[in-house]
Amino acid sequence: MLKPIRSGSFASLLRAALAGGVLLLLASVTRPETLADFLKSDKLEDVENPVPITYLLEQAPPGLDPALRDQALAQAKDALRHQTSAMNKIGEEMAGAMGGPTMRKLTEQMRGQATLGNLAKQTLLSHFGIHDPQPGPTQRQTDEIQQEMRAGMVDPWIRGIESARALENSGNAQAAGRFYINCIQSAPPDFLADTCLNGILGMGPLRAQALLAWMADHAEDAAIGGLATNGRKGDIGPTVIWLRGAALRGLGALAGSGALSPEQAAAAIDTLLRYARGKDNQPYFADAAEGLGRSGDARALPQLRDLARADDPTVAQAALRALAVGLHDAGAAATMRRYLDDRNPAVQLRAADALIDAGDEAGFAWAREVITSRRDPDSGRTDLRPRVVRDLVERGDARSRQVLQAALEQGAGNDFLHVWIEIGLLQLGDRSRLEPALAAIGRHDWALDRPGIKQLWQRIQPLLQIAAQTAMGMPLSPQQVAKVVVNFALAERARAGERAADRDLVSLQVRLQVCDALASVDDPRASAAMIGLLVDSEPAVRLNAAKALLAQPGGSAIDGLVRAYHADFGQEEGSSRTPEVRAALLRAALLRAPADERTRALVHEAAGDPDPGLRFMGLLAQAN
Repeated sequence: MLKPIRSGSFASLLRAALAGGVLLLLASVTRPETLADFLKSDKLEDVENPVPITYLLEQAPPGLDPALRDQALAQAKDALRHQTSAMNKIGEEMAGAMGGPTMRKLTEQMRGQATLGNLAKQTLLSHFGIHDPQPGPTQRQTDEIQQEMRAGMVDPWIRGIESARALENSGNAQAAGRFYINCIQSAPPDFLADTCLNGILGMGPLRAQALLAWMADHAEDAAIGGLATNGRKGDIGPTVIWLRGAALRGLGALAGSGALSPEQAAAAIDTLLRYARGKDNQPYFADAAEGLGRSGDARALPQLRDLARADDPTVAQAALRALAVGLHDAGAAATMRRYLDDRNPAVQLRAADALIDAGDEAGFAWAREVITSRRDPDSGRTDLRPRVVRDLVERGDARSRQVLQAALEQGAGNDFLHVWIEIGLLQLGDRSRLEPALAAIGRHDWALDRPGIKQLWQRIQPLLQIAAQTAMGMPLSPQQVAKVVVNFALAERARAGERAADRDLVSLQVRLQVCDALASVDDPRASAAMIGLLVDSEPAVRLNAAKALLAQPGGSAIDGLVRAYHADFGQEEGSSRTPEVRAALLRAALLRAPADERTRALVHEAAGDPDPGLRFMGLLAQAN
């Protein structure tokens, strides 16, 4: 017999049922997202951050479910195709090129869409060396706009370089090669073109040679539509020159690397020699000379000696450098020594740079004399000393260190130069220079010799060494993980140099250079200094500090990576760089100490990040 339910008991049951339902509802709402959940949503296909995809391809947990891996790879390939799409990059490039402050100011002053269209057309065509009869801005405005355009055009491609490397790793080397080709012709040759050339060389000798040989002989076909000519029938457009020039430099590096068979190396030399002669090939002579110098092949001697007598000083000096450095030609070195007394400082620097790279004693003696010289600040001559110190640091051999140490003992010309040398010696491994380098970070009251400081310092930037290296199959390292941050830092420091006043520019260069020097120092004081620079007012310094923390050896590294993970790294044309930098920092932490509780805390934080790329990476790191 059923017993009647008392009203109090019924109320209790109702409350219990409602509470259980609420708990079930809360459990369904708060259940942590899993990797399977994320992949089911197809969000990975729309991820703009390539670093988590590189993590999937190079560093994913070995215990990852094969079905989930296949699902992630399929979506990742779709994301990479979007990230490296030439049409997308060109659209972003145009938006960045037209979005600079000078262009915006002119836009506000202009009346009528047609006139603004003429202005945009004139400026863009002028950037590529194409002349249009339509009226445009003044020369000063054109120069300012072109500087802004160049920065805006670089940004989208910088973001795609990591994606291209991931494309290659995913088995689509052809698409990666297309991206590098499109990137090289996006802006006049600078660090971006050399970074892309390094990407091609990193594809391995066989792939690199095939792609570079095709670029050399089919640059006209590879040029983005409409830019293969200069607007006049028979003229060669700038992108053809940039593409073929990069191919020639790369072929020379490959031929001199020892990675090619004798037959392959001979074919590369034949291509270089073909573009080093003939009237129609004059636009390529300097790049062909550089490539021949990198090859170190004796067959290049006669043609390089012929080019060294060219009327074009750029070609002649490129050939002389190739002879002196690449082929150890005594006659070329003797000619270079005479240029050390030239009245033009730029000619002096190029000659000294070649002689120092060739190991010639005259170059080192000139460098020491210049660094220790007392100059009249009212002479009007450019102060070469900071640049010469930087070149010696870039070379980094025992002879360079001896010159810098001797210059320091003899006495530098001013307080800034003294500290600049100490920072350089720290970067070269002299740990006794740590305290002066740290003390220099906060200084702004440098005694400077003028004029010419702005023009000189804008040229003091990290040099990219183009080397034929096989990236595929090499052990993963923090330096490889840091590449995306290095590329961001290079782009941003160029912009910072344009913005800064003279004295600010000197302090900026000190902070940037201290980061480079501290990157190899295993010392808590070095870590603390780099962590302090993560809140610097300049994004270029914050990026350089993150890059240094990524590479720093020793036990302090994880703490530095954690602090850097929570920093802000600014924007490029309205797009935040922070997700990419954070992903690189997390990759480095997982590479260095995957089981460390600090690394696991970062993984947990990333798994809940609103950025889908970081969230995928965190969920992937947990799925083991």
